[in-house]
Amino acid sequence: MLNKTFKALTMLLSICNRPESMSIPQATSVLQGPVRSFINFCTNGMLNFNPIIYPSVVKMPCYTGSYSLDTCDTDILHTAIQKKLDNEIKDNYIRYYDHLIFILPKNYPCTFVGLGTMGPCNSTRRCAVWVNGDYADAPALYLHELGHNFGLGHANFEGNSYGDFSDVMGYCCSERCFNAVHSHSLGLTSHVKVIKSPFKSQLITLKPNEYVFIEGKQRLIVQNRQNERSEHIPTTFVGVNLYLKKEIDSYNVDDSILLNNLQVPGDSGTFDNFKVNYKQLLGDSSTVIQISESYHL
Repeated sequence: MLNKTFKALTMLLSICNRPESMSIPQATSVLQGPVRSFINFCTNGMLNFNPIIYPSVVKMPCYTGSYSLDTCDTDILHTAIQKKLDNEIKDNYIRYYDHLIFILPKNYPCTFVGLGTMGPCNSTRRCAVWVNGDYADAPALYLHELGHNFGLGHANFEGNSYGDFSDVMGYCCSERCFNAVHSHSLGLTSHVKVIKSPFKSQLITLKPNEYVFIEGKQRLIVQNRQNERSEHIPTTFVGVNLYLKKEIDSYNVDDSILLNNLQVPGDSGTFDNFKVNYKQLLGDSSTVIQISESYHL
């Protein structure tokens, strides 16, 4: 469960004569503007993201002792930044923040777009988000890495740990939020209904972003989603292993698993002991889910 309000101290870094990727005013505009708005939207207004911009660029040398800071070793870099700020500020207010966001210079030798510490985060275990300076204005990047801070893994599909394109924890685009599994695990949404085995044939109407649990041999979520432009996204089936803590092949048990996408009204999904199909209501973005009685192929 997330805290309803959290502060994230954001620092612009200049490392080994590589200049900061943006100015303090630019960072303030990006973090307090589109990034904050995107996080607010994707958490249904339940999470108040309050980014605090460090008042000056943190300038780091090329070396700290015998260690190079120009090699993208985030552990060494984090320690060096902490030490520098401890020396410069007597009452080092960095300790008052559970989340730290470091925006790296452009062309810094990191192979990642972003990197997030796996949570949970608290006063004794601060979480960091590292942002590649070339992508520092991408709101979904911040939400993805903060998702790791919140304890979320990636969103799998067909063996690809980023393969669920319906989830910001997968690899997709600039306009995806958390899928139903991740939203539920963070306490951001509540399910419409729980359907337990044995199943009885029934119809359920889901409005955008509502979902239903189906509990059987494979515990699933059926969800009807919309993106930021209010365009209908086909219903998605996602395996839920966050709560069962049961391994599926080689997947991380903290990851969500996308099992199947329904592409157009009339499509159906078949699993071990039940069948689901759906249709979109005309003139409406709601979806009718039909769940058939349990059966075996």
